[in-house]
Amino acid sequence: MTRPGQRVDIDRVILPATTRRAVHQQRPVVVVGNPVPGKTTLADLIAVYKSLHRHYASALTANVRTAGSLVRPDTAPSRRRSPRP
Repeated sequence: MTRPGQRVDIDRVILPATTRRAVHQQRPVVVVGNPVPGKTTLADLIAVYKSLHRHYASALTANVRTAGSLVRPDTAPSRRRSPRP
């Protein structure tokens, strides 16, 4: 809680302090929505995908904070294969 006359500078103090260890992302994704539409289910599916990725275990061992970003390029739209007819 701030005292009267005291200003908390969110952009210069709070955000940098809370995000300084975050891994930089060119295009970050945020999933929001009303309660119960499946956000947790989606997050669980992503976790399963990561655990099955052929390079995720070694990336996780090397650096827990950046492991997800190392498997992300494989899911980029430009790398997806066209569906088979």
